[in-house]
Amino acid sequence: MMMAMNFSFDTLFFVIAVPAAISAGMLILLTLVVRNPITVPDALPSAGIVNK
Repeated sequence: MMMAMNFSFDTLFFVIAVPAAISAGMLILLTLVVRNPITVPDALPSAGIVNK
């Protein structure tokens, strides 16, 4: 408890919120890529070369 009191709630908020925001952004990008298969070859140009 004493060590937890040394940290302010702002730092605790950023420690929890920043990784949550990054993971949420990655999930949104993942869902956008899955819903739009046309953007997949743009992200992976090697796949287009293999298909040719």
